[in-house]
Amino acid sequence: MKVLRRGSLGPQVQLLQLALSRAGYLNAAGIDGVFGSVTYGALRRFQSENGLVPDAVAGPLTWSALTKWLTGFLTKKIVPGDTFYGIAARYGSSLQALQTANPALDPSNLQIGSTIVVPLDFRVVPANVSVTSTMVDFCLRGLKARYPFLTVGRIGSSVLGKPLNSIDIGTGANQVFYNAAHHSDEWITSTLLLTFLEDYAYAYATGGRLFEYTAAELINGTRLSIVPLVNPDGDGFLSDNENNKFQQKNA
Repeated sequence: MKVLRRGSLGPQVQLLQLALSRAGYLNAAGIDGVFGSVTYGALRRFQSENGLVPDAVAGPLTWSALTKWLTGFLTKKIVPGDTFYGIAARYGSSLQALQTANPALDPSNLQIGSTIVVPLDFRVVPANVSVTSTMVDFCLRGLKARYPFLTVGRIGSSVLGKPLNSIDIGTGANQVFYNAAHHSDEWITSTLLLTFLEDYAYAYATGGRLFEYTAAELINGTRLSIVPLVNPDGDGFLSDNENNKFQQKNA
């Protein structure tokens, strides 16, 4: 991740703002890709309250502290007295989410020192930031952690060496392949596909349905493979709208 400070622009600023918004330090309406005074103040408050130097610069330590707000989960070591119920209450998670993310753990016999994945109380896939390879990577990490029955892989690299990630769900004989974002202006297709994947995984984990089918029926009968970002090489460019916003704010 880039080092960001006041005056920085672009999709990584949007990710910074998304994390600050999810953490409760910034209104979601402020996610605009422009690191101005509001983002400056929000970042300083986050740093001050999380044991970081409050310099309003998003460097490695700050990004590390913000990562859970981008992936949607954290990990912790089990300590004496921990229970699924207590962990869920402490982090705003749920028993269902903990059980899904930790199929190998026995809630009635938690082993001291073992690691537990704790999903946080928001959807992983954002609808209000630009799609980049970095954003997709955070989403795939978060979805895999929440739903370990997903399989995440890599089918190759782009012209500029960025990863072409894939994700599979289901074990059935029927095989279906979806992909998105062949061109830089087709970003919304990636968001749509990742949102569908999150809905599908959640429905399966909770015994839900997709239209007239149960998610279990679909997963047992079909293997769905997804490449959510076929062309990641447009990362980092400001749209005309973002440039206009920056010029207006700094006029």
